[in-house]
Amino acid sequence: MARFVPLRFAPCVLVFSLTACGGAADAAPEGRASSSDPMSADAPAAVDRTPAVSTGADVLGTIEATIDGEARTWYVVTGSVRGEPYASAVWYETPEGELIASIGGYDTADLPFDTFETDPSRGVSTGDYDGSAVTIVIMPGAGAGPYQAVISEEAPGLTYAPDAGASGIDGVFFGRSGSLEVTRLGVVGDRLDVEGTFEGTVRMFSGQGAIEVAEGRFSVRGVPARSALGGA
Repeated sequence: MARFVPLRFAPCVLVFSLTACGGAADAAPEGRASSSDPMSADAPAAVDRTPAVSTGADVLGTIEATIDGEARTWYVVTGSVRGEPYASAVWYETPEGELIASIGGYDTADLPFDTFETDPSRGVSTGDYDGSAVTIVIMPGAGAGPYQAVISEEAPGLTYAPDAGASGIDGVFFGRSGSLEVTRLGVVGDRLDVEGTFEGTVRMFSGQGAIEVAEGRFSVRGVPARSALGGA
């Protein structure tokens, strides 16, 4: 039986208001002007885009951090799940003009997409994937550009799931303190490029099991808009 990750914890959705990849949602932008300090679409890629041959996944970038003293890397990917477009990172613009993005990553880019399932009402099942997932939520407000945010209980900004396939939220760690800095952010057409750093403390939903996150950084290019994934 498929185990579904709740919508707000899956690597392809936003913690707050974005629905599952390919699901119905609020209106997404047709395009957005680049920020005053965007990453140029013509600039040399800072990340490895080599596709994972066995899954057809493309790597959009990486998230790196030291989790409880162990250096880790997660891969931000895009591909196809049962014929539908899928991405572990996605962005959209609210009717008020505020940009919101979710940048999620897996332990590997070689994902068993043929066993994944998506359901707008239930979430995302990662099928036979046996590993962790991390998600960073970016909410710069109106406009696209560098900004800083505080990670807190009211605004977690960061989630970590040691077992991405586990059912429910009991095993998910949420940001409780720390900081997030987006050093570069720009939108070219309907694709978002973003880089930044983060650190802090995450705890389980129950408030137990604190884990320290240090030296976090992310660099991702070509994050699709929700409309590119089938969102309204």
